[in-house]
Amino acid sequence: MPPGQAERETLLDEESKGAAKNWPSLQPPMPRKSRLFCCGDNYGCCPAWILCYPCVAILCFVLGVVGLLLGGVVAAVFYMLVGVALWLVICYFQSWSWWGNGWVGNIYPKLLYIIYQQMLFSWVKAEATPEFMPIDQLRPKGPLDKSDISYALAIQVPSGWESEFRLAGTPLQEWLSENLAKRLPCWDNHTPFGPDEDPVIYVMEKLGSVYPELKQTWTEKQTDNALVRFVLHGIGAHRIETTIENNIKYFVVRTNGLSPLPVRDGFARYGGDAFFDMNWKPVKIVDDGLKPHDFACMESHAVTTRPGDAQWGHAKFRFRSSLSVLVTLVDHLYAIHLQAGNLFLIAIREQLSADHPMRRFLTPFTFNTVWVNDNARKNLIQPQSMGPRCFAFSDKGLQLAFAHAPRLVMSGMEVPPSEGGPFLNRSKYYEYLKNKKGIDTEYTRQADRLYKIFKKFVLDYMDCYYPTAADVAADKELQAMFVQFLHQTEFAVGNKLHDLSLIKDPNIIKEFYADAMASFMWVVSAGHEQTGNIAPYVQDASFCAFKWAPGAFVGSKDTALLQALLMSFTSQAMPMLMGSDWTYLFPPVPQSAGEQIATGSFISPDTRMNKDPAAVFKVFQDELQAMSAYCGEYNKNAEARPFPNNHPLVVLDPKELETSTSV
Repeated sequence: MPPGQAERETLLDEESKGAAKNWPSLQPPMPRKSRLFCCGDNYGCCPAWILCYPCVAILCFVLGVVGLLLGGVVAAVFYMLVGVALWLVICYFQSWSWWGNGWVGNIYPKLLYIIYQQMLFSWVKAEATPEFMPIDQLRPKGPLDKSDISYALAIQVPSGWESEFRLAGTPLQEWLSENLAKRLPCWDNHTPFGPDEDPVIYVMEKLGSVYPELKQTWTEKQTDNALVRFVLHGIGAHRIETTIENNIKYFVVRTNGLSPLPVRDGFARYGGDAFFDMNWKPVKIVDDGLKPHDFACMESHAVTTRPGDAQWGHAKFRFRSSLSVLVTLVDHLYAIHLQAGNLFLIAIREQLSADHPMRRFLTPFTFNTVWVNDNARKNLIQPQSMGPRCFAFSDKGLQLAFAHAPRLVMSGMEVPPSEGGPFLNRSKYYEYLKNKKGIDTEYTRQADRLYKIFKKFVLDYMDCYYPTAADVAADKELQAMFVQFLHQTEFAVGNKLHDLSLIKDPNIIKEFYADAMASFMWVVSAGHEQTGNIAPYVQDASFCAFKWAPGAFVGSKDTALLQALLMSFTSQAMPMLMGSDWTYLFPPVPQSAGEQIATGSFISPDTRMNKDPAAVFKVFQDELQAMSAYCGEYNKNAEARPFPNNHPLVVLDPKELETSTSV
């Protein structure tokens, strides 16, 4: 008996009467003896069971041979039945690379293209009308079935079948989207473009049937003037910062946050911070991604390139391409699809009843978002899916990219409390950028105007159903929704945002609710347009490439096709922000004293509901129309304005915006 065993059994007997047992510790036996589990426990060396093992092994071997023979017969029968069809499919997809078709790469993107083309051609352009958003299809509030994200994110995405209004996608297409990436090979094809080969023509000859309509025209792409447009009126407009070096102030757009992340063999690392003077003349690009990265080295790896230097063109290509990856992965995929749009939607669906006035109000802005985000999870985030194939990151690099994404987002929430942040109110954020950072651009001015239109719409609508701010604060469902949204967001980003339990003033609570809803509406419409509709940029792999070989000025043919196919997913248009009338969604407004409204409050005898939600909606549409007219005039007169404002800005024109996110 091991030392202490008797005492241990006595203790266990004494503890046996309790609800839980206390298991005493045991010392290892001394002196130590080796044990190889070849013999029985009671006889030291006998029985020697190891002598039986050869017999068992021979029996298993014989059974294995029989199994192989049977398996071979089954495989042969299966091959005879489906072999011709299988080879037909293989030859069909291989033929895309024959006879001058020139489609490089493996079978996965080809299959995805076929599936997506069928979905796009069967897609019905939705509108915010009873035909596409029938009230009887609004589902009751309750927990949604959700799936985990494959990478380092504390975020879940609702399953596609939880969508209230489905537009496309058969069960077979859904299964293929979920499983193709897992079962098909993934390798990189480095076939380059020829010296005079046009990457735009190459892409459009193959993907023109699904590529989205371009809302911008870029006749000039490689010049310094184009670089300024790219940043000030293009994809970088929401990421402009200011910095001071040697007492000189610069505008800067940064991508060096991606430079430490590992990439696959054969590809260059990302990087490049572009600096401009206060008149928007390009000054330099400081690139941390050109030299091998060493996490243990404290010395700078930066390479500085200035206009006129031999490598200036290459530095601009690296910066543009790195920014396209940063905006696509961080601002579009993570910040909009997975964080803001996804978490807000989950809180709405799980906490607000189907007849709640704010659930009805937000319905156009959540239209089909469940299906879209689940589709993004399957086709953009899942290992070996389109996202990982498009970017140069290794598996470890992509893990680190998603883990680092919350710290790379620029939306106002990153501003520290010491500087007045975080800003949920986007108008205050733009005021902060103007007054504290010296950033006052046409983009921030138009973004601010649109946000104010959204917020006024929210507040005026709330006044139709809530007699006072106290009634807003007393709405238990609305309170539960925002508590859940804040909790999920804080858990995802790792920062404390707001504690509603500490806010006692109902007017502040009402303002907070309005800011959050207006910000959500802005993000899924204008924010998504700015970060997601980058078709004019990635159509040309010499303008922006998601991955490229070291020293190259253009991505490979495989890169050009993959990023164009990824961008084609945005062709599935959602309802337009302007033009439709969705007032049918708004529940009736009580008119008499003592009548209960949908929020659970009652109208007091001395309160009259003076606002009509239909009238509020008309004012909202009128304000959007006025802003659209301004945007149209601004773009019409672009060439007549002096540098650097001599370019159009199309991403904030309300007539171009959709109510909810597409992929």
